[in-house]
Amino acid sequence: MIDNSIRQLAETNLRKRIESLCDLKLSEPIQREFSLQSICDSKAGHEAKVWLENSLGDRVKGRFIYCLSGSSNEVAEKLYDKFEKKSSEKKSVRGYALPRNNKNKIGADVGTCLYVGSSKNIRSRLKQHLCRAPRDTYGLNMKHWVPNIFGSVVVEVQCFIGESSDASVQDIEDALWRCRQPMFGKMGGT
Repeated sequence: MIDNSIRQLAETNLRKRIESLCDLKLSEPIQREFSLQSICDSKAGHEAKVWLENSLGDRVKGRFIYCLSGSSNEVAEKLYDKFEKKSSEKKSVRGYALPRNNKNKIGADVGTCLYVGSSKNIRSRLKQHLCRAPRDTYGLNMKHWVPNIFGSVVVEVQCFIGESSDASVQDIEDALWRCRQPMFGKMGGT
């Protein structure tokens, strides 16, 4: 079944994937903090939209990679505790999907990264994380469980410039995921 021609085909495909990765171009990253208060008050979604449009201009309709983090270890830990409590409820009770909890799988000292992802519609995706996502979409839905404490969520966004294959974007996202070890979500495509 697997012979040298299959191995050569696999090798050729990997070489093409590496070439595609080497050709990727990304914008400089942009970053903004959203207070937990603005998330609780449902203001963060609109704030994110304005920030993205002002920062990205025409590129706002591009393809992006992003990361959400707690503003400090203490904030990240409190966010984790609230997420863990909310995720223990059945989806039918809370009314929305939540991403996977990775904390115990990665280890006790994971840092402040909450979530790593990529999107073709960054405004909509950030709104799903900071506010509310459709019932079956795995967004953070932070408006519904974030504690009303002092602190913030840091959002970093970077735009792919020019052509970017799905496989290359996923390779970059997976590499960032391995590096940042987010508390929530999963590595790999859906």
